[in-house]
Amino acid sequence: MKQENETYKHRCAIEVLRGWINNNYIRVVAEEQFSMNGLIKFIPDLTCYDKNGISVIYEVEHTCPINAFKLAKMQLYFWKHNISPLVYEIKAGWILDQKCKPSKLDTIRMI
Repeated sequence: MKQENETYKHRCAIEVLRGWINNNYIRVVAEEQFSMNGLIKFIPDLTCYDKNGISVIYEVEHTCPINAFKLAKMQLYFWKHNISPLVYEIKAGWILDQKCKPSKLDTIRMI
């Protein structure tokens, strides 16, 4: 599900990151909706699954960093569903400035 106000830079950075990490997980889903009680709570840029379920979520930052409100919604969802994935933020500009797949991602751990 592509968001209407999403920039081309943001969308491209998500796809590049997805290509880098795709082989590290069973499944990598872009812009997956997470809902509770029929309401969408949050839509992370990339959700990574291993054999135990959701293991990592990546938020690609282009115009503004992840805010406390979205983090709180994620934490509530994780708590209610008894899961504890890592949540990382990574800058779109950094992703697109790379000349090849980096050996280490320049991320900020949020949760």
